[in-house]
Amino acid sequence: VEAETGLPALGFIPRTRHRRNALMMDERDSPFVEAINTVRGALQMADVAGRPKVVLVTSSLPEEGKTFFSVALARSVARAGGRALLVDCDLRRPGVAATVGMPPQQGVGALVPGISIAALVQRDEATKLDVITAAGARDNVQDIVSSELLRNLVNEARDLYDIVVLDAPPVLAVVDARVLSLMADATVMVVRWRRTPRVLVLQALKQLRIYGAKVAGVVITQANLRSLAASEGSHAYVHRKYGSYLR
Repeated sequence: VEAETGLPALGFIPRTRHRRNALMMDERDSPFVEAINTVRGALQMADVAGRPKVVLVTSSLPEEGKTFFSVALARSVARAGGRALLVDCDLRRPGVAATVGMPPQQGVGALVPGISIAALVQRDEATKLDVITAAGARDNVQDIVSSELLRNLVNEARDLYDIVVLDAPPVLAVVDARVLSLMADATVMVVRWRRTPRVLVLQALKQLRIYGAKVAGVVITQANLRSLAASEGSHAYVHRKYGSYLR
Protein backbone atom coordinates (compact mmCIF):
# COMPACT_ATOMS: atom_id res chain seq x y z
CA VAL A 1 0.00 0.00 0.00
CA GLU A 2 2.71 2.45 0.96
CA ALA A 3 4.72 1.71 -2.17
CA GLU A 4 1.71 2.12 -4.46
CA THR A 5 0.09 5.17 -2.84
CA GLY A 6 2.95 7.01 -1.19
CA LEU A 7 0.78 7.16 1.95
CA PRO A 8 1.40 5.57 5.35
CA ALA A 9 -0.55 2.46 6.29
CA LEU A 10 -2.11 3.67 9.54
CA GLY A 11 -3.01 0.17 10.68
CA PHE A 12 -4.50 -3.27 10.02
CA ILE A 13 -8.00 -3.86 11.43
CA PRO A 14 -8.44 -7.61 11.95
CA ARG A 15 -11.46 -9.55 10.85
CA THR A 16 -13.58 -10.42 13.88
CA ARG A 17 -16.31 -12.96 14.49
CA HIS A 18 -17.54 -11.02 17.52
CA ARG A 19 -18.72 -7.91 15.76
CA ARG A 20 -20.93 -6.62 18.57
CA ASN A 21 -18.22 -6.95 21.24
CA ALA A 22 -15.64 -5.48 18.90
CA LEU A 23 -17.78 -2.43 18.15
CA MET A 24 -18.29 -1.88 21.87
CA MET A 25 -14.48 -1.75 22.12
CA ASP A 26 -14.69 -4.73 24.47
CA GLU A 27 -11.22 -5.66 25.73
CA ARG A 28 -12.09 -9.35 25.27
CA ASP A 29 -11.46 -8.72 21.56
CA SER A 30 -8.03 -7.28 22.30
CA PRO A 31 -6.50 -7.56 18.79
CA PHE A 32 -9.36 -5.50 17.33
CA VAL A 33 -9.32 -2.94 20.15
CA GLU A 34 -5.55 -2.57 19.99
CA ALA A 35 -5.68 -2.14 16.20
CA ILE A 36 -8.26 0.65 16.46
CA ASN A 37 -6.28 2.35 19.22
CA THR A 38 -3.17 2.13 17.04
CA VAL A 39 -4.94 3.96 14.21
CA ARG A 40 -6.27 6.53 16.66
CA GLY A 41 -2.75 7.17 17.91
CA ALA A 42 -1.40 7.40 14.37
CA LEU A 43 -4.04 9.98 13.48
CA GLN A 44 -3.15 12.07 16.51
CA MET A 45 0.40 12.18 15.19
CA ALA A 46 -0.61 12.60 11.54
CA ASP A 47 1.35 15.19 9.62
CA VAL A 48 -1.89 16.68 8.27
CA ALA A 49 -3.05 20.05 9.60
CA GLY A 50 -1.44 19.37 12.96
CA ARG A 51 -3.64 17.17 15.13
CA PRO A 52 -6.77 16.62 13.01
CA LYS A 53 -10.12 17.21 14.70
CA VAL A 54 -12.45 16.47 11.80
CA VAL A 55 -11.64 13.11 10.22
CA LEU A 56 -13.44 11.91 7.11
CA VAL A 57 -13.56 8.15 6.49
CA THR A 58 -14.19 6.85 3.00
CA SER A 59 -13.32 3.99 0.65
CA SER A 60 -13.05 3.31 -3.05
CA LEU A 61 -16.06 0.99 -3.19
CA PRO A 62 -19.01 -0.09 -1.03
CA GLU A 63 -18.63 -2.93 1.49
CA GLU A 64 -15.04 -2.25 2.45
CA GLY A 65 -15.83 -1.72 6.15
CA LYS A 66 -15.73 2.08 6.35
CA THR A 67 -18.82 2.45 8.56
CA PHE A 68 -17.69 -0.33 10.91
CA PHE A 69 -14.30 1.39 11.20
CA SER A 70 -15.88 4.85 11.65
CA VAL A 71 -18.00 3.64 14.56
CA ALA A 72 -15.06 1.85 16.18
CA LEU A 73 -12.75 4.86 15.83
CA ALA A 74 -15.27 7.28 17.32
CA ARG A 75 -16.10 4.88 20.15
CA SER A 76 -12.42 4.39 20.85
CA VAL A 77 -12.06 8.10 21.58
CA ALA A 78 -15.26 8.16 23.65
CA ARG A 79 -14.18 5.10 25.67
CA ALA A 80 -10.89 6.84 26.43
CA GLY A 81 -12.79 9.77 27.93
CA GLY A 82 -12.68 12.06 24.90
CA ARG A 83 -15.61 13.98 23.45
CA ALA A 84 -16.43 12.24 20.18
CA LEU A 85 -19.08 12.89 17.54
CA LEU A 86 -19.90 10.51 14.69
CA VAL A 87 -21.80 11.99 11.74
CA ASP A 88 -23.38 9.81 9.06
CA CYS A 89 -22.75 11.71 5.83
CA ASP A 90 -23.62 8.76 3.59
CA LEU A 91 -27.09 10.02 2.79
CA ARG A 92 -27.62 7.62 -0.10
CA ARG A 93 -26.88 4.43 1.86
CA PRO A 94 -26.82 5.40 5.55
CA GLY A 95 -25.49 2.75 7.90
CA VAL A 96 -24.37 4.39 11.14
CA ALA A 97 -27.69 4.14 13.02
CA ALA A 98 -28.05 0.42 12.29
CA THR A 99 -24.40 -0.27 13.11
CA VAL A 100 -24.55 1.61 16.43
CA GLY A 101 -27.99 0.18 17.18
CA MET A 102 -30.12 3.28 17.58
CA PRO A 103 -33.29 4.58 15.89
CA PRO A 104 -32.48 6.98 13.03
CA GLN A 105 -34.00 10.19 14.32
CA GLN A 106 -33.68 13.43 12.36
CA GLY A 107 -30.11 14.04 11.31
CA VAL A 108 -28.01 15.44 8.47
CA GLY A 109 -30.86 15.08 6.01
CA ALA A 110 -33.05 17.27 8.19
CA LEU A 111 -30.75 20.29 8.23
CA VAL A 112 -32.57 23.61 8.13
CA PRO A 113 -31.34 27.15 8.86
CA GLY A 114 -30.90 27.80 12.56
CA ILE A 115 -30.86 24.17 13.70
CA SER A 116 -28.23 23.33 16.32
CA ILE A 117 -26.14 20.26 17.00
CA ALA A 118 -28.07 19.70 20.22
CA ALA A 119 -31.28 19.21 18.23
CA LEU A 120 -29.70 16.46 16.10
CA VAL A 121 -27.38 14.57 18.45
CA GLN A 122 -28.30 11.18 19.89
CA ARG A 123 -26.26 9.78 22.77
CA ASP A 124 -24.97 6.23 22.70
CA GLU A 125 -25.19 5.69 26.46
CA ALA A 126 -23.07 2.53 26.46
CA THR A 127 -19.97 4.34 25.21
CA LYS A 128 -20.90 8.04 25.69
CA LEU A 129 -20.50 8.62 21.96
CA ASP A 130 -22.61 11.35 20.33
CA VAL A 131 -24.13 10.43 16.96
CA ILE A 132 -25.86 12.38 14.20
CA THR A 133 -27.58 10.02 11.79
CA ALA A 134 -28.37 10.65 8.13
CA ALA A 135 -32.13 10.54 8.72
CA GLY A 136 -34.37 13.01 6.92
CA ALA A 137 -32.49 12.92 3.63
CA ARG A 138 -34.40 14.28 0.68
CA ASP A 139 -33.83 13.90 -3.05
CA ASN A 140 -31.30 16.74 -3.22
CA VAL A 141 -28.50 14.80 -1.50
CA GLN A 142 -25.69 16.54 -3.38
CA ASP A 143 -27.07 19.93 -2.37
CA ILE A 144 -27.02 18.86 1.30
CA VAL A 145 -23.43 17.58 1.34
CA SER A 146 -22.16 20.74 -0.33
CA SER A 147 -24.34 23.11 1.68
CA GLU A 148 -23.29 25.91 3.99
CA LEU A 149 -25.63 24.38 6.57
CA LEU A 150 -23.54 21.20 6.80
CA ARG A 151 -20.30 23.15 6.78
CA ASN A 152 -21.57 25.29 9.69
CA LEU A 153 -22.63 22.14 11.57
CA VAL A 154 -19.15 20.64 11.20
CA ASN A 155 -17.51 23.89 12.28
CA GLU A 156 -19.76 24.08 15.35
CA ALA A 157 -18.87 20.49 16.19
CA ARG A 158 -15.17 21.29 15.83
CA ASP A 159 -15.45 23.64 18.82
CA LEU A 160 -17.42 21.17 20.97
CA TYR A 161 -15.63 17.85 20.43
CA ASP A 162 -12.15 16.37 20.56
CA ILE A 163 -12.84 14.45 17.34
CA VAL A 164 -15.58 14.56 14.71
CA VAL A 165 -15.72 11.48 12.48
CA LEU A 166 -17.56 11.88 9.17
CA ASP A 167 -18.66 8.59 7.62
CA ALA A 168 -18.74 9.41 3.90
CA PRO A 169 -19.86 7.47 0.81
CA PRO A 170 -17.33 5.62 -1.36
CA VAL A 171 -15.27 7.93 -3.55
CA LEU A 172 -15.84 6.20 -6.88
CA ALA A 173 -19.59 5.70 -6.41
CA VAL A 174 -20.62 9.37 -6.12
CA VAL A 175 -18.99 12.78 -5.81
CA ASP A 176 -20.15 13.31 -2.20
CA ALA A 177 -16.97 12.14 -0.43
CA ARG A 178 -14.80 14.42 -2.54
CA VAL A 179 -16.95 17.42 -1.63
CA LEU A 180 -17.11 16.44 2.05
CA SER A 181 -13.33 16.08 2.21
CA LEU A 182 -13.07 19.87 1.94
CA MET A 183 -14.64 20.13 5.41
CA ALA A 184 -12.19 17.68 7.03
CA ASP A 185 -8.75 18.17 8.53
CA ALA A 186 -7.78 14.66 7.45
CA THR A 187 -9.19 11.94 5.22
CA VAL A 188 -8.68 8.22 5.87
CA MET A 189 -8.97 5.78 2.99
CA VAL A 190 -10.30 2.37 4.00
CA VAL A 191 -9.09 -0.56 1.89
CA ARG A 192 -10.38 -4.10 2.33
CA TRP A 193 -7.73 -6.77 2.85
CA ARG A 194 -6.95 -8.67 -0.37
CA ARG A 195 -10.22 -7.53 -1.91
CA THR A 196 -9.98 -3.96 -3.19
CA PRO A 197 -8.27 -3.71 -6.62
CA ARG A 198 -5.20 -1.50 -6.32
CA VAL A 199 -6.05 0.40 -9.50
CA LEU A 200 -9.34 1.52 -7.93
CA VAL A 201 -7.59 2.66 -4.76
CA LEU A 202 -5.27 4.78 -6.87
CA GLN A 203 -8.18 6.19 -8.88
CA ALA A 204 -10.03 7.12 -5.69
CA LEU A 205 -6.97 8.81 -4.22
CA LYS A 206 -6.46 10.73 -7.44
CA GLN A 207 -10.04 12.02 -7.26
CA LEU A 208 -9.61 13.08 -3.64
CA ARG A 209 -6.37 14.91 -4.44
CA ILE A 210 -8.00 16.76 -7.32
CA TYR A 211 -10.38 18.22 -4.74
CA GLY A 212 -7.50 19.07 -2.42
CA ALA A 213 -8.29 16.47 0.25
CA LYS A 214 -5.69 16.08 3.01
CA VAL A 215 -5.28 12.30 2.95
CA ALA A 216 -3.65 11.12 6.19
CA GLY A 217 -3.21 7.50 5.20
CA VAL A 218 -4.76 4.12 4.51
CA VAL A 219 -6.39 1.64 6.88
CA ILE A 220 -6.56 -2.03 5.90
CA THR A 221 -9.82 -3.61 7.11
CA GLN A 222 -10.89 -7.23 7.65
CA ALA A 223 -7.28 -8.37 7.72
CA ASN A 224 -6.49 -12.02 8.32
CA LEU A 225 -4.00 -11.89 11.20
CA ARG A 226 -2.83 -15.44 10.65
CA SER A 227 -1.84 -14.67 7.06
CA LEU A 228 -0.40 -11.32 8.05
CA ALA A 229 1.64 -12.92 10.80
CA ALA A 230 3.62 -14.91 8.24
CA SER A 231 5.89 -11.88 8.33
CA GLU A 232 7.44 -12.17 11.79
CA GLY A 233 8.20 -8.47 11.94
CA SER A 234 4.52 -7.56 11.75
CA HIS A 235 2.21 -6.34 14.50
CA ALA A 236 0.06 -9.40 13.81
CA TYR A 237 2.95 -11.68 14.76
CA VAL A 238 3.04 -10.04 18.18
CA HIS A 239 -0.68 -10.73 18.62
CA ARG A 240 -0.27 -14.35 17.56
CA LYS A 241 2.75 -15.10 19.77
CA TYR A 242 2.09 -12.84 22.75
CA GLY A 243 -1.67 -12.23 22.63
CA SER A 244 -2.02 -13.26 26.28
CA TYR A 245 -0.01 -10.17 27.25
CA LEU A 246 -2.78 -7.96 25.81
CA ARG A 247 -5.60 -9.64 27.78
